[in-house]
Amino acid sequence: KTLGGVEYAALVRNVLTSSQRPAHLVAVVCPLGTAEAARVRDRLGAFESYGASGDLRLMDELFQLGCRFRLADARGADAENTGELRVDESVLLRTMLKGCGAPLEECRPLLDAIYGKPLHTPAETCEEKCAAPRLDGIPLALNAQQSRALRLYTADAATAPRLFCVRSPPGSGKTTVAAAMTAAVARSSSKKVQLLMSVQNVAVDNMGAALKELDWGEGEVYNMKATSRLDPRSPAPFDYFDRLDGEKTGWWRVVRQKLEERRGGGWERLEKEYDETLMRKKNEEEKKMSPSIILSTVEMVLYKLFTSSALCSSLKAVDRIIIDESSLLTEAALYCIIRRFPQARIVLIGDDKQLPPFMYDERILGHELAGRPALSVALKNGASPVICLTEVYRAPPSLVEPYNKLAYGGTLISRKREGAVPLSHLGLIPTGRPQLLFIDVKGSQERDYNTMSLYNTKESYALRCLLKKFPSGWEEHIMIICLYKEQKRRVQESIGPQYTVHTVDSSQGKEKPIVILLTTRTELTKEMGFFCCEKR
Repeated sequence: KTLGGVEYAALVRNVLTSSQRPAHLVAVVCPLGTAEAARVRDRLGAFESYGASGDLRLMDELFQLGCRFRLADARGADAENTGELRVDESVLLRTMLKGCGAPLEECRPLLDAIYGKPLHTPAETCEEKCAAPRLDGIPLALNAQQSRALRLYTADAATAPRLFCVRSPPGSGKTTVAAAMTAAVARSSSKKVQLLMSVQNVAVDNMGAALKELDWGEGEVYNMKATSRLDPRSPAPFDYFDRLDGEKTGWWRVVRQKLEERRGGGWERLEKEYDETLMRKKNEEEKKMSPSIILSTVEMVLYKLFTSSALCSSLKAVDRIIIDESSLLTEAALYCIIRRFPQARIVLIGDDKQLPPFMYDERILGHELAGRPALSVALKNGASPVICLTEVYRAPPSLVEPYNKLAYGGTLISRKREGAVPLSHLGLIPTGRPQLLFIDVKGSQERDYNTMSLYNTKESYALRCLLKKFPSGWEEHIMIICLYKEQKRRVQESIGPQYTVHTVDSSQGKEKPIVILLTTRTELTKEMGFFCCEKR
């Protein structure tokens, strides 16, 4: 018994296929059975049938379908400017295929912590604060919420939750608490293997830098990177070059510099030889490792498990997982992590007020099936403990106040004193006022009909005038964000590569002391959802 054509059309009227290009992607539509349609709606809603027969099989099938839609996106227009915020959907699909992960029922305990019944346990009343020893001998004091996260993470397996969430607004010390939790377990047991991940390399490296500041114990730490991400001139914390002795790293640095100076005829051949040699040496070094702390992007871990790498034995022994910036992780990617590590305990750290992993649109079927933000999904049912970090250490009260009111209900408390006032020093803002400047541009939006995106010529000119007011050498301290991709392209061409220009989506998780936002739009239209999106 199937839905009639009219009923089916009504069911999917507001659900688009991938990238709003249904004609290019779907040739034949098969009607859903009544029961099947109901289960799909349930899975995308409250998932009240979780725990019933066939629930995990349905979840697996829908994740595979959603990833296929997302894979089509990655080959089309949506791939532009997503950068490393997008995990390779082909790796996710491969992980879901038969034989590439744990049996579904082995994953049930972790999936219960996401999709199961809400917790009704009383909140922890202990406000005892913890401290993490640093290499300089000065203990790093944790606040009450950070200390609670540390206690949950280090608790015995019999009492610890399989998964818990740490909601962390900007500047609330999430990287610090991730490093403190990792160091505490490393000091207590060298047999426990911990995996610290994020979608972005920058977040992974930040956790490594935080670990370097702590007395993280005797366990070995390795930042697992692709060869293309390794640079002897600026090693990331605990990566291959950072672990080498100074003499060997210096040799690689000289070779790399000479290679850069040889750009021109035959350079590609030399570059290939360099990469092949580096990969061989890195693989030889990895065979000697048995790290108890592994740093990596999500994609690299999932990919590595398909190889014969010597690190696979350490990965298969992972006991605890911390995922930073988990608001940028898709639900399907978290599902794949659970399939690969069904016995691990998982911590999701992130800010659900941030933008989702890519330009998510709930009307697009592939996004809804596989691309919902993992952190938001985990928070939805209340099936696992949640710790809310509310103390902010990066921004002073005058800068915290606007977004505190907008998104956090006034719950944030700034612990940073009002300090540097660069905009006042430049004469742009009166002394004593918040370092927040609005510039009214007498321009108008225009549309590029090749890209269908907006740009504003006078706004771009105003930006160039503003940049001239900053002293020479400030380029690396300034981030420019454009709401519209066409404006971003034109701005980057006009100001040169010395400045960093992002869209709002690609700037997620990145930091600079000075941020300049270009809004571009000057006309109100009926479709203002993108422009008025609170998270954006």
